[in-house]
Amino acid sequence: MHNSVIAFTFSFDALETGFCAAGAAAFTAIGLFALVFGYRYYRTIAALQGMFIGAVLGAAGGMWLFPEQPMLIYLTALLAIGVLTPIFYYLSIFLIGFGTTATLVAGLIVLGMFLADVDMTTAAGWTVGIIGGICGLAGGILALNYHRMVVIVMTSLWGASMGVNAALIASQVQPEQLAASPWKLAMMILVTVALAIVGIVVQRKATSPAASSQNARPRPANARAAQPQ
Repeated sequence: MHNSVIAFTFSFDALETGFCAAGAAAFTAIGLFALVFGYRYYRTIAALQGMFIGAVLGAAGGMWLFPEQPMLIYLTALLAIGVLTPIFYYLSIFLIGFGTTATLVAGLIVLGMFLADVDMTTAAGWTVGIIGGICGLAGGILALNYHRMVVIVMTSLWGASMGVNAALIASQVQPEQLAASPWKLAMMILVTVALAIVGIVVQRKATSPAASSQNARPRPANARAAQPQ
């Protein structure tokens, strides 16, 4: 009985180690892909996201508007897919700019009120929300104007965080261990930022107008064949 318990424990530990290794490998592959090719394939990813979200929202809206009418629910889902799929790339960029700017501005205002020992009343909360929303709209419009750089930064940060998470999964580091060790947490943040900077540099160079025009330029004919006979 004791030997069977040891064998079961060993098998369970080996299975857990195998799952951790497989998860780390998957995270590493996805992270490297996003780090290097994020901008090039984000339109396709955004279109697939728009298709999925459109199907879910369209089906939910169809069931609410047309209960027990499967054909109308199906047509509503198709309509939502057709609307969201082509625009989700720009919609997602706008939402990124809006959410980031609104959160940052509102957070800074709340932090300033806390440091100044100002009470957060209902009127103050509405004021913070309105100011954050207005700044968020401006941030979303600005993100649309610089959508290439926004996507490059976003995918680079995402890929870098995936790579760091892969290392944590492979080493089986628990979140409470990071919380108990500030230098490990600081090292994780520094490595993530460093990898993101590398991804930004690589993607900017690979997707620059000069690189695109060079890749699109036809290859010259054989120099020997071009010489006069």
